[in-house]
Amino acid sequence: MSAAAATSAASASASVSAPASPSGSDIETLVTENRFTQLQELAQQKELEEGGIYTRDSELWYCIQLFTAALTDNVLTSKWVWKRIPDEMKKRNKDIQTIWMLLCHLHRLDYAAFFHTHSTLSAASSYSNPILHSLHRALGDYIRRRNLAAIQSAYSSVSLETVMELSGWKANEVEEWANKEGLTAVTATTPAQTQQQQQSSSSTRFFAFAPQHPEKDRHVEPEQIKQLTNYIMQLEQ
Repeated sequence: MSAAAATSAASASASVSAPASPSGSDIETLVTENRFTQLQELAQQKELEEGGIYTRDSELWYCIQLFTAALTDNVLTSKWVWKRIPDEMKKRNKDIQTIWMLLCHLHRLDYAAFFHTHSTLSAASSYSNPILHSLHRALGDYIRRRNLAAIQSAYSSVSLETVMELSGWKANEVEEWANKEGLTAVTATTPAQTQQQQQSSSSTRFFAFAPQHPEKDRHVEPEQIKQLTNYIMQLEQ
């Protein structure tokens, strides 16, 4: 076999055995289907394959790792990703700087600042890659859904201002959500809410949630008592 033929055969063999790099459409599919754990694992694998040699795709994979850490509620992971990013890359890449600024708001649980920054960045189309735009939008939607679910499970009633802060919505958007969820408008029901209403320069509105676990009928039939008595007697024998 000639040298040229051997070179050609080796090249063909390498092209067959080398794993195909995921395309932008593949990544977009993972984002669209909310498969963020898989996307995170893919980005981590790409970082390992590069073995410390930074390519033109390294910055994108780091951005994806930062976003997916937040989208999987893993604060510690996002901090370790940040530590692994080379300082020079942090300084020159605006996408990485922007994402980290968002995550810092989340680390501090400053949701008002998070949603304000998120909205500003959305309007400015601040990212260099459409995939990052999609992840940015997904993060805002996820944090909002998570916070609203937490509100509904933790409170019997909540103020309009609190929902606005934790959702990033305007007052009319909160009222639309409250109507859709079947919430009822109420007056202040706790001392803390009364104080909040007194301190507010405007009329503070509150919404009450329907009980998540309605009280069950406690009426007991004689037959049920008889069954319970027989069961206890059997245990004592």
